[in-house]
Amino acid sequence: MSRRTVPIWLLVLLWWIAYAVLFAGQVLSMNEAAGRTEPWSIVLRDSLSIWLSWVPLTLGLLWVVRRYPLERGRFGRALAIQSAAVLAVILLRAAHMYYTNPIHHWYDQLPGFWEVAVTSLRNNVMMAWMIVAAAHALVLSERMRERERKLLQVEANLARSRLEALTAKLNPHFLFNTLNSIAELVQSDPDMAEDILVGLSELLHDSLDADQSQERPLREEIELIRTYLQIESIRLGERLRLEWSIEERALSVAVPTLILLPLVENAIVHAIAKRRQPSRLSLRASVSDGRLLIEVENTLLAGVAPAPGGGLGLSSTRERLRCLYGDAAQLEYGAIDGGEHRVRIVLPILAARAAQFAPMTTSAPAAATEPPL
Repeated sequence: MSRRTVPIWLLVLLWWIAYAVLFAGQVLSMNEAAGRTEPWSIVLRDSLSIWLSWVPLTLGLLWVVRRYPLERGRFGRALAIQSAAVLAVILLRAAHMYYTNPIHHWYDQLPGFWEVAVTSLRNNVMMAWMIVAAAHALVLSERMRERERKLLQVEANLARSRLEALTAKLNPHFLFNTLNSIAELVQSDPDMAEDILVGLSELLHDSLDADQSQERPLREEIELIRTYLQIESIRLGERLRLEWSIEERALSVAVPTLILLPLVENAIVHAIAKRRQPSRLSLRASVSDGRLLIEVENTLLAGVAPAPGGGLGLSSTRERLRCLYGDAAQLEYGAIDGGEHRVRIVLPILAARAAQFAPMTTSAPAAATEPPL
């Protein structure tokens, strides 16, 4: 028995016990008004027999509603199953009255079973459907609480991703080298120095923006990555060789905010920046079969295998994808042939979100060697 079902059992049991006690009190009052005397113990026994039989029936209807709720896409099937469940409850109630009649004397002269069933239909059909309605209210409440829990989890993961991205950008080594590059360029190339300062400001502003939504178009993520890589290119020079292959139609697809920066930063810090030889960093994005495929590939540091757990950045990314898309999203990573490492993200494309982020003008799908922004 799960922890969630224990309170339901108790709630249902206490409800019908209270209902039975109140019903017994009403019966006793009516008997006294009619001049009939009957012991309280007998009245209470009969009332408990009537109403406590609803305990398993209520829990059964609750199970049916949880398994087959009335919702878009399967309304007819769920209604048919719930109607069958209500009919079964009516027949079980009839069987209870029929077979306990020798004990409780519901009928002075017991009629046939189907006559009892017709009476059960008149007496119990509304009660059964009221329980079904209450079960739907309970199921909707549980779903709302679950959505709130997931939303809070996604918000926490987004905050953690912002912190990771900010930590990457404020990493003393990164910041020192960036400022040192700016200082060197102030005299020789002031325009380039200004561009780097602007890029650094954009990175910080993007990470600290408290009004960011959970998702934004891939175009904005690519802009952020390009700014970050522009700064790193000054520091790494020829050691960083960039390859872009971004389909035009992929740019309007909604992706989780700050989903790419931790992946690119991992590739720079843990592999490319530690190599003396030129290293490749490739970013690809394409659309196929209603899904967005994003791949980040980089040259591995010779003799060093990637961490088996993927590190904090990848674990956080996986958790965010799970919260936002459930099983519809995928995250894969690992070493590939040629001494390289690949991270692959597969996201479902939701039409409403894609339309929200789509540009006013469209063009034919094409791969680009530079991000078409």
